[in-house]
Amino acid sequence: MTASKFVDEHLDPLLKSADELNGKLRSLAESDFLELHDVDYKKLSDSHQFASLLFLFGSFWAQIEIIHKQGMTVAMGRDIRGARLQQFFDCLESRRVRIVDRILQRAVGEVFLKVSAR
Repeated sequence: MTASKFVDEHLDPLLKSADELNGKLRSLAESDFLELHDVDYKKLSDSHQFASLLFLFGSFWAQIEIIHKQGMTVAMGRDIRGARLQQFFDCLESRRVRIVDRILQRAVGEVFLKVSAR
């Protein structure tokens, strides 16, 4: 598979999951994250806002994990979009930008992939 074909196949699902996550974060930010202020972490099933936010992060990280796993065999940098995507991943995975440790992001992505494969 060529780098261009690989990027064509994987970029759209990643962008869609990123767009959904961005929309949710923007919606929460407009209300100053009030829906998340008093979340009882012992009763997470009662907080639909928190659960949907976790789901969207998991979906996003799963898309990244798919690209990491399948992209190993393709030199993504040969395609300009692939090179930009690689730069985005490098930025996203840098210590100053991370929301949680990279290993936890990968673990969540893996879990989402295994659950969705069932």
